[in-house]
Formats: sequence, structure tokens, C-alpha cells
Amino acid sequence: MKKIIIGCFLSTIGVIGNLVMLLSIGDYVAMEWSTPPGRFITTVVDMGMGIPFIVSTFFLILGFLILVIEYFRVEE
Repeated sequence: MKKIIIGCFLSTIGVIGNLVMLLSIGDYVAMEWSTPPGRFITTVVDMGMGIPFIVSTFFLILGFLILVIEYFRVEE
């Protein structure tokens, strides 16, 4: 039960972090970008939000993985 709460907490932190990031990036859109990284990644780099975006995405994925592992774990 403890791991489920931790997974929910981490995934919630990741979702909130990514949502705040996406909303702030939506206000400032890069006017010039190249095709390989794309407009979104170029805007993230221009705003200096690369590391916070990676950290919040990591929390989201980690929390989701914990929840999936606990869902399929066999109770003893």
C-alpha cells in the first residue's frame, strides 16, 4: 500500500510539473526552429526549462512504473 501512495504522489508531481511547463511554454513560442528538434524542444531550450522538464517527466514515468509494478504484483 505504501508503494501505491508513493507511485501516485510521484506521478501527480510529474503531471503537475509537466502541465505547468506546457502552459508556460505555450505563452512563449519560438519563432525560429529547425526540423530535427522541433518547435517544442527549441522553445524548451530557449526558455532554459530543459532540466525541469526532464525531471518532471522522470517523476511521471517513475510513478507510473511503480503503479504498474504494484498492480501486477501477486499478494502473499
